[in-house]
Amino acid sequence: MFHQPEEKRALLVSDAWRAGYGLNTTETRVLLRVPYNAALIQLVKAQGITFSAVRSSTFYKQQWMILMVDTAVACPVDGVNYTNKTIIWTVPKYFHALCAGATDFKDVLVEAGVNLHKLSAEEMASRKYVLSNDINTITMKIPIGAEGGSYKTSVSSGKHGAKYSINLFLEHQWEDNKWGLTKYTIIKEIETPFEQAELVVTNNLSVSARLMNVTVGMFLLDVELVNLTIEGTTVTVPEAIQRGYLAYEIHYANGSKIYVIQVSFDAPGIKKEYVTDDTREYTLNVTLKFIILPTRDTFSVPIITVSAVKDVVLPSARGFCDENDFHLIITRGNVDQNWLPFISEQHLMPEVAQKDYYSLNDNGTHLTVSVPFLSSLVDYKDIHISGIMASLHLTLKDGVTLANKKDFSISCRFPPSELIQCLPNGTVVITAIKLVRLADLDTSLLVLRDKQCKPGLVTKKTATFKFNVNTCGTSRTFNSTSITYENDVLYFRPGNDIPVY
Repeated sequence: MFHQPEEKRALLVSDAWRAGYGLNTTETRVLLRVPYNAALIQLVKAQGITFSAVRSSTFYKQQWMILMVDTAVACPVDGVNYTNKTIIWTVPKYFHALCAGATDFKDVLVEAGVNLHKLSAEEMASRKYVLSNDINTITMKIPIGAEGGSYKTSVSSGKHGAKYSINLFLEHQWEDNKWGLTKYTIIKEIETPFEQAELVVTNNLSVSARLMNVTVGMFLLDVELVNLTIEGTTVTVPEAIQRGYLAYEIHYANGSKIYVIQVSFDAPGIKKEYVTDDTREYTLNVTLKFIILPTRDTFSVPIITVSAVKDVVLPSARGFCDENDFHLIITRGNVDQNWLPFISEQHLMPEVAQKDYYSLNDNGTHLTVSVPFLSSLVDYKDIHISGIMASLHLTLKDGVTLANKKDFSISCRFPPSELIQCLPNGTVVITAIKLVRLADLDTSLLVLRDKQCKPGLVTKKTATFKFNVNTCGTSRTFNSTSITYENDVLYFRPGNDIPVY
């Protein structure tokens, strides 16, 4: 029969068993087991602490009589606090549910232990446990992490952390003026709240071996690495090893471990970025997924490490000129695979090279550029009887930002004869060039002495005239062995009758 505040509820033993209660007798004992979630449980408070309590009367039929045994059971539901990395478990000593009607109490024994093993005072002191027996309460204080308990990995909102658990028991014996000797034993499994654990990621760089050795930890032994996500692709640990991502564990004597991810600078997925004249940055961006055993909860740890390594080899160049062309040969370095060649802000491309009268060849290790002397890509510095000083400036630009990365230039002096061609039929072909210092000159406005004689071919930097020696205001001078023909290339600004050049 179960005693409820409003009524008494009678059950047959068979019905009680089906409801989950345990009833049994031996020669010396009567046993009653009650689940914490049983329907006839009552929640009662004593000194502010909630107990799950049940009171029952059990009737045993014997040959000449019926034996009635009153039973009361109360287990604390709460009473545990956590302060300053310490578990504080408080249990009231005497309360109505266990000692109804008693008024005079005397302690006989107070003992405590872990995992059903009683601890002596010396053992408690060595573990820094504190057991206090006050007038109304018994209190146990256990440092979180102390011997006797254990940590287990936990996950909250996807974050990795841990909980500390310990299985305590407390035995309190007392005598009172109503029930005599009472032995009260509590077995209490306590688990601390989730505490996020800070994971430390360390990159132990080996420049000589060109390896990143990234350590992640600390972890408890109940954690296992299950996969890695590299460049958006999730692979198992064996598959990652095939890709050049070696993953292994290092165990420590305190029951913890770290994971090591060893990756070559040249492994797939490693981002390389040229940052200064001698330094590249290697970025490892990988996500590790872990599983907790036996709960099979999972959590992920993103890892981004940047390693600055002084291993830059910049492109270099050598150049030369022949009678008609500039030639520039660039030896590729290890940072310019995505750099683009530009001359005078024009992107050099094989598909337009023939149209613009230059040649371009890139075999992966060398970039070769050949540009004619009379090309709009050439800058003309000076003209003298000894020759024309011309320069070719090539810039390698970043393939994404188009920022200037490396400049190369070559200067050569070409003979003036490159500008004049006299044909047997009395026709003269001359090419006028625009010098760098004449930035405002428009080559299409160049004329000969006879202003009606205009260039037949015009580029941004040249104007080509073709005329007969008897036209366009050409003068002649005779000497004993030859005839000299002269004309002038003039530049008039619009609306001005006086030549500027």
